[in-house]
Amino acid sequence: AELCEGGGAALSRLAAAARQIEELRHYDSTVEAQLGPLAGARATLEDLASFLRDYVGKLEANPQRLEEIEDRLALLDRLKRKYGNSIEAVLAYAVETRHRLAGLEHADERREVVRQELEKASGDYRKAAEALSAMRRAAAHKLVKVVREELVQLGMEKTRMEVLFASAGDGQGGPAGIDEIEFRISPNPGEELRAMEKIASGGEISRLMLAMKTVVGQARVSRGARGSRRSTPTFIFDEVDAGIGGRVAESIGLRLKRLARDAQVLCVTHLAQIACFADHHLHVEKSTRAGRTVTTIKPLEGEKERAEELARMLSGSQITDAALEHAAAMLRQAAG
Repeated sequence: AELCEGGGAALSRLAAAARQIEELRHYDSTVEAQLGPLAGARATLEDLASFLRDYVGKLEANPQRLEEIEDRLALLDRLKRKYGNSIEAVLAYAVETRHRLAGLEHADERREVVRQELEKASGDYRKAAEALSAMRRAAAHKLVKVVREELVQLGMEKTRMEVLFASAGDGQGGPAGIDEIEFRISPNPGEELRAMEKIASGGEISRLMLAMKTVVGQARVSRGARGSRRSTPTFIFDEVDAGIGGRVAESIGLRLKRLARDAQVLCVTHLAQIACFADHHLHVEKSTRAGRTVTTIKPLEGEKERAEELARMLSGSQITDAALEHAAAMLRQAAG
């Protein structure tokens, strides 16, 4: 329509221009050369107009198809807003969803495979856990025997001790195995065995821990001596003297000294009967400075300083000559 229909069509205006040039030719012959190109342009436009008339004639108006196309375009816009900013992103999401759908469709098969793998893993775990449990029970039997021997030296010769095992059921357990372990003791004859933390006094707990650490420490030292790399274990005892005194304190000091032969032992104590067995002494004191509590540690050098501190522990702030003599004697006896 823009080419050939109406007065404003391209062909009509081109024809008008040709007539004007034709008239102008009568007055100026130089414009005649433009008539040929103008005629060629007119022929080209007529061919194009003819082609378009034929093309439009072949087209069929189809409102339903147009509606389908518009609906399709609207759907694509909604998909892009929900699953991506481009058609490529939407297609990638579709591929991923198909894979997930395929996995769901074969869920029964995968469930059976997983069930078999789980059953095998559970069986392997149970076998390994039972082997570990058997090793633990054998070790517990040896531990009880040697700990009781240590307790005899610590003044607890009448103490009975056992390690109680309870196993978790099938399908239960954890990284540490299937054993639930409880240490039970009976400090006095005639008393039934009960959980250690519920029946033992502070002094008994101190001696029990010392006995166990002594046994474990000796075992570690033995393993280190047999291995390619020997490491020296360190044991720290704080308030190991709680609730004890006299002969029992001396026996604890002897045990700590024996443990220190093959390990480093750090012990905080208020009893001279234990401190005298140490190879090195550090005096720890708290004081207040500028409104703050400050802890100072002073190494005690020489027998004189060590004896004075032991005498203070024996007699208090007033150190007597008798206390000094007693302290020096304790140091000499402990070193012998």
